Amino acid sequence: QKPKQIKEVYMNKKTITLKLAIDPHAHARDMNQTETMTVIQTFKEAKRSGIGTVCLMPNTSPSIDCSSVMNRYLSLINDATAKTYVNGYLWIALSDLNHSSIIHMLKHPQVIGVKIYPLRNDGISVTTGNVGIKKWSSLEKLLDMMVKYGIYKPIAGHWEDPELGHSVESEVSALKQLVDLAEKYSNLKFTACHITSAQGLKIISDAQKKDLKIMIEITPHHLWFCNEEVDVNSGMYKCFPPIKSCSDKKALRDFIRDNTKNPLVSIGSDSAPHLTKVKESD
Repeated sequence: QKPKQIKEVYMNKKTITLKLAIDPHAHARDMNQTETMTVIQTFKEAKRSGIGTVCLMPNTSPSIDCSSVMNRYLSLINDATAKTYVNGYLWIALSDLNHSSIIHMLKHPQVIGVKIYPLRNDGISVTTGNVGIKKWSSLEKLLDMMVKYGIYKPIAGHWEDPELGHSVESEVSALKQLVDLAEKYSNLKFTACHITSAQGLKIISDAQKKDLKIMIEITPHHLWFCNEEVDVNSGMYKCFPPIKSCSDKKALRDFIRDNTKNPLVSIGSDSAPHLTKVKESD
């Protein structure tokens, strides 16, 4: 049945009103990777979980960094919405060369914003896929263009320094650069995706206290696991960015608990199913 905007659950003869959730960060590979999680499968799982809106990430194959791929992927989203009544939106990916295309794509009503994936100098990404930017100046160029054309959709990022690997230091370095950007472009909105550490959390929390528009996103797996309890290098627990220490996990949990009314705090699933053989490989 078509889900209502508000669900009513009857418990102990009392009515509890629950809003359908929004997942701001999910992956449905599809297109050239239909053997993994497709858009329609993702939306069906969202519906079962009480999620009414899903925002999908662009590090697909092919990457969603041009209008033709965007339109192809949006057709998959709209077909899935027609079958599940789950709303679908899309992040698009910045490269070092597609600034004009990004400005055009951002005008589409189903494009929620731009996702930034830093690349090492040799082109290796901080996460799955090969789309992204090698030059920080590429991001500043886009931000200048967004201000020029009056486009104020959010800029989200996988904020790790690609030359520092997946360490806490890597996250801290990249988030400090993000804060510098947010200060320079104070009329734009940013998202710090999947923060994993207490240090990273403090950097963005302090920035929010200065009225900088940076959304903090935390994922369930970083709230649930820590590297003293599970082998984060084994397939089933391996993720980007990696799971950190138990003290980091506690800091994330405490922050979520203490900021339930903070509009600049969100939980994103970062759902990115892989084949078992891929998860179990190096």
